[in-house]
Amino acid sequence: MNAVLPILLVSLLLLAGCAAKVDSLLANLVELAENGDADGQYRLGVRYTNGSGVRQDYATAAHWLDLAAAQGH
Repeated sequence: MNAVLPILLVSLLLLAGCAAKVDSLLANLVELAENGDADGQYRLGVRYTNGSGVRQDYATAAHWLDLAAAQGH
C-alpha cells in the first residue's frame, strides 16, 4: 500500500497538468474563433459537435460552423 501512494500522487499531478493544458488550448481556440479566424471557428464548431473538451451543444456548433462557412472554410 505504501508504494501505491507515490504513484497515485504522481498520476494525479500529471492529470492536473494535462487538464490545465487542455483548458489553455481551448481558451486560445475560443479567442481565435471570437476574433474571426475561420479555422478557429471551424475547429471550435467541431469540438461542440463532438463534445470534445466542451459540453456537446449542436446549436453552438452550428453557430461556429456557419461563421466558418461564411468565410469559405
